Amino acid sequence: MKNKIIQKLLKLMAKSVLRKRKPTVVAITGSVGKTTAKEAISKVLSSNFKTRSSAKNYNNEIGVTLTILGCQIDYNRGKILQIFGIFYYWFQALFFDKNYPEILILEMGADKPGDIKYFCDFIPITVGVLTDIGISHLENFKTKQILATEKGYLLRNVIDKGMAIYNWDNKTVREIGQKLSVNTIGYGLEEEAEMKATDIIFKVEANHKVQKIDGINFKLNYQDKVLPVRLEKSISKGSIYGVLAAFAVGKYFDLNLVEMAESVNCINFYQSRMALLKGLNESFIIDDSYNSAPDSVKMAIESLDKVEAKRKLIVLGDMLELGIQEEKAHRKIGKLINSKKFDLLVTVGDRMKWTQEESKKLNSGKTVHFDNPIKAGFFVKKELKKGDIVLVKGSQGMRMEKIVEEIMFEPEKRGKLIVRQDESWKNIPYKKP
Repeated sequence: MKNKIIQKLLKLMAKSVLRKRKPTVVAITGSVGKTTAKEAISKVLSSNFKTRSSAKNYNNEIGVTLTILGCQIDYNRGKILQIFGIFYYWFQALFFDKNYPEILILEMGADKPGDIKYFCDFIPITVGVLTDIGISHLENFKTKQILATEKGYLLRNVIDKGMAIYNWDNKTVREIGQKLSVNTIGYGLEEEAEMKATDIIFKVEANHKVQKIDGINFKLNYQDKVLPVRLEKSISKGSIYGVLAAFAVGKYFDLNLVEMAESVNCINFYQSRMALLKGLNESFIIDDSYNSAPDSVKMAIESLDKVEAKRKLIVLGDMLELGIQEEKAHRKIGKLINSKKFDLLVTVGDRMKWTQEESKKLNSGKTVHFDNPIKAGFFVKKELKKGDIVLVKGSQGMRMEKIVEEIMFEPEKRGKLIVRQDESWKNIPYKKP
């Protein structure tokens, strides 16, 4: 009840600020890749415009409105000083802030039916971005089609003179994008995509002789123009998609492609999203422990497959909130792993037993299962050798960052390098989902 009242109040505040300030809104939704796209779009636009993007995981009914107000407060604690703080930021945004952003970059989550419609009812969207439609959060949507209708609502509500940007490679997303009446750009790796990446090279090598990380190189193809792009601090296929979405947004604002490519060269994506870290015993960690869904696990494993390493270790925690699709989705990941080369698969959680079962059928790599990340972390720590590269991924509730804490080379820097390190998370013991 209390949250509903706060939600309605914040909505009224946000509407008044939007009406007064009239910022251009870039809105992003999708099953995976929202935050990566948001970070890339922010990087591309911020050198030419005053921008503000959603902080942390501010992508729900309350978090989006707080972003519009320019307020970063832990609204779950409900202290009276925080309530006064919200009113302070509202008055500032409404009457006094001379530097209110020209462009708001808002990440919009959809955990249940009606979430995207809620945002579209009071936020005018000039540029809409749809990154992916998979089966994450499916337990609240019953079918993938209902989920697709909800996510697609964002693109269908882009203003007449705006632009809808969508992932061409995702068939469900493409079908939505091709039916729109506004201007569109489809991005992806497939030949038919309008904003396309080709000639992708993952420049990572970790073995007993060489330990070298140079990120990703690819060629951007758009309207008969081809130019090289380098992402020095990422080896994620998902990062390529995020950057392509950002370039498409930049074209709506008439930005120069060469300047955009230069701006993303050294981009640091959000903590624990395919982040490269040094591990113990001269190993490397691909920390993707922020969250997990079938599509993002697939991209992470495919990215690991491109890396040259002495040994490849895959550490996966349960994918949550998949409803009736959870067994099928976990077994599908096991079959994917069968098609790749790996030396050790560590699975964590009851659902990942299905993945382990499928992986054991064909693959000769060693597999080990644990019921929690603490035990798994101790095991992986003992296993690490020079030249190893370790992928760590799982849903938020699995707390897979605890494994990264255990095996990272500089644990004293965990507050800056990995996710869920503030006190509100540190004080919560791991509980089996």
